[in-house]
Amino acid sequence: HTSYQFALANFPVANFFNKWLRDFADASGAATLNTTTDMPPCSTPGACWVPNTAPTISGGGGPAWSGYVVTNPWQTYNTFGDEDILVDMYPTMVSLLAFYAAAIHAEDGLVHCYGTSCVTQHMNFLGDWITPHGSEGNSTQLDTILFNNCYISYISRLVGRISTILGYDDKASKYTAMADALAAAVTRRFANLSSGVYLDTLQTHSLMPLATGVVPTDLRNKT
Repeated sequence: HTSYQFALANFPVANFFNKWLRDFADASGAATLNTTTDMPPCSTPGACWVPNTAPTISGGGGPAWSGYVVTNPWQTYNTFGDEDILVDMYPTMVSLLAFYAAAIHAEDGLVHCYGTSCVTQHMNFLGDWITPHGSEGNSTQLDTILFNNCYISYISRLVGRISTILGYDDKASKYTAMADALAAAVTRRFANLSSGVYLDTLQTHSLMPLATGVVPTDLRNKT
């Protein structure tokens, strides 16, 4: 995430990204439990977690790692105009969003930590990483839940836009609705409607909802 836009702007990396993203797609369906992650590849048919690294399946991360299978194809398509990468990665995007949808808690409409590591560690649901105020690594911290749900809302909206490009209008509506529902849940849980501040006065906690389109129009100026 921190270097792919730089790479796209300066190097002919389309073939490299196409190959690497297929590694992520393969890993999401073929991953098995190992010593570095407790996540199965598919919790239910059609709902598959994407490992945080590929082709080696190891290490920790969270939605902003797995979600690379959405953000990179989107940016690569916007750079080179080739829909093939969207077509190839679309099934992986859809199965990842189905995995997140299954992790939404009914009581607040938000995705919470998944997997047994939520009890023993926090490596599959990391929040903002190495921030000025420190890494948001505890999977139950409010700042982690805020960050991850903003990000999942963001990639859900991107998959909605990708669905439209590929001619899947019914799916476009589905994923846009998922993005809207998560955005509304984030605002209900974290926003101070009087000040526009999300969670607290740390700038990143309001910047993330703004950057991902979570803040409703009538609150945006205050935020």
